[in-house]
Amino acid sequence: MPIDEATLERFRRYTDPALGISEEFLQPTLGSTSTVAVLSRPLHSAMPLGLVMCPSLGTEQTNLSQLQVATARALSAAGFPVLRFHGRGYGDSRASMSEFSVTSAVAEAADAVRLMSDQDGVERTGIMGTKFGGMVAAMAADRTDISMMVLWEPVTNGAQWMRDFVRSQLLHEIVQTGAQRGSGTQRIRDEIEEQGWASIRGFVLSREAYQEVMAVDLLTEICSFSGAALVVSVSARGRATPGVTKLTARLRELGAACTEELVQDNAAGQLGQRAALVLPGVKMIDVLGNVAEQVTGITISWALRELSLPGGGTEDVAAGSVERKASRG
Repeated sequence: MPIDEATLERFRRYTDPALGISEEFLQPTLGSTSTVAVLSRPLHSAMPLGLVMCPSLGTEQTNLSQLQVATARALSAAGFPVLRFHGRGYGDSRASMSEFSVTSAVAEAADAVRLMSDQDGVERTGIMGTKFGGMVAAMAADRTDISMMVLWEPVTNGAQWMRDFVRSQLLHEIVQTGAQRGSGTQRIRDEIEEQGWASIRGFVLSREAYQEVMAVDLLTEICSFSGAALVVSVSARGRATPGVTKLTARLRELGAACTEELVQDNAAGQLGQRAALVLPGVKMIDVLGNVAEQVTGITISWALRELSLPGGGTEDVAAGSVERKASRG
């Protein structure tokens, strides 16, 4: 059956006049892999700063997708072009999951920044990410000439993140079957060593990727970044998480202009987990809706300050945009 290219082209881009944005599908090659990206643009009065969202890893990437869509649209509605893309092994990326590595993720992020820099009207480009995606964004910024980065509760210790990721598989087994196979985390480590890979919540993790993630300590990986950084801690308590506090101190030690912000919310523990819950008598609730509004408003205000532009009313724009779009994401 022949492909109707005219129809595909017609659906490549859409405009939302109510929100004041357009979105366009792109098919770039990032990190030597063909993939799909979405460019969100304001319809009017675009800022000269474009932002690139780095995807996460495993189930965290899937769980954060709704938040990323909502916040990308809110940022774009406030005037900022935003690029988000499918990471290696996800969605319409041509590479398989087993080809993922930290090195490949950082290379893809750097290429995505170059893609954004080539867009009309973009004079500066910043990189951003949440959780594991925040770790990748920080590493990409440190290893390239990216001068602005936004990190929302970034992972700072790869070994701790990997332990939590492996435990999620064990919990999944218990929920599905009432028992776990073998001797817990050691069994999964043995699988990785013996066969060279393991399936964790449907994600094929190679031995090389496992070892690479386990070795990451962001506090030592970051060694040259001296640009502008916004680091947002998302916590259920009234203080920043220890990893964020240490990362902020490290960035300032390197000479970066680092702003640390705190978003306190009881749903903070769900960041990177399933964000939508179905309750009796309720169709569905987005437990991270309030978090999305807050981090987006903080990011917009920070970006406007960095561009030396007035920030009056931008938080209200962001909050309204997230509210309107979260259910559509």
